[in-house]
Amino acid sequence: MTTERLKNSKRVKVLLWVLTSVAIAFLFPKAEVVDIQSEAGNIWLDEDLIADRSFPILKDEKFYQAEVDSAVNSVFHVFTTPSCHT
Repeated sequence: MTTERLKNSKRVKVLLWVLTSVAIAFLFPKAEVVDIQSEAGNIWLDEDLIADRSFPILKDEKFYQAEVDSAVNSVFHVFTTPSCHT
């Protein structure tokens, strides 16, 4: 076949489209769908969700400290330290 016939061939064009589509499909990773059925305030009953890579959570230091203080103050203190009577 001459190059002109190859350029105009419908079979070659279809084959190139198919091969290109398959190559692109292999280049992208498989998407994983996580089915999460939870609402805010409920206890988490499923297995732990762990990120595949670590990442920092950037917050303002004052906002972070306010969240920590709020969490500490909202915990019901069950144990008390005994007073030392000697």
